[in-house]
Amino acid sequence: MLYENMSWMDIIPDSQKKVKSVIGKYKQICKDDSKKSCFLEMCISSLFYVDFMTTREKGIPCFGLTYIVGSDGILTVHPSQREYCLVENACDFEEQDFYDKEIYFILETCNSGLNFPHTQTLTWEKVLTTIDEHGQTTPFVVPYVFAFDQNPAKKAPEDLTLGEKRFLWGEDIILSIGCVGLQSMSRMC
Repeated sequence: MLYENMSWMDIIPDSQKKVKSVIGKYKQICKDDSKKSCFLEMCISSLFYVDFMTTREKGIPCFGLTYIVGSDGILTVHPSQREYCLVENACDFEEQDFYDKEIYFILETCNSGLNFPHTQTLTWEKVLTTIDEHGQTTPFVVPYVFAFDQNPAKKAPEDLTLGEKRFLWGEDIILSIGCVGLQSMSRMC
């Protein structure tokens, strides 16, 4: 969810560096000139896949980018986060910055050739359903709660998985701490 200038990215340590690192990895495997015109879109799709799959598995996204589906149906990220996804800002991929599950999903996107893996997720199905049901014509911010089969906030506490508990904890932080507090907290981590 997007609350003014707050996002998951604000509470995930080194998230900007992690994005740039993965873009560097994608740059290494995507040397085909025919893909250069859509490289940014392919990267955003792959980052979306990794973020929502890790949210589903462990309750916290890998990067925490704010994903937006434009009125034209194209997936992008919040304008303030776009610079981290640009190839000219890429850095070397450093595997030690990632958890095993994150590496697994990153390698899955690499093995798919970055062929828009976001379309293969439960999250994307929920995005399309929501847009169709509500006739969405303005940009739509994709909520991370879409990673789950059922909204964890609507489940009984005893029915929550560890990942769902982590997710709700993160959402509480985003809601309860002001933007200034989040920025200083991310520097301390």
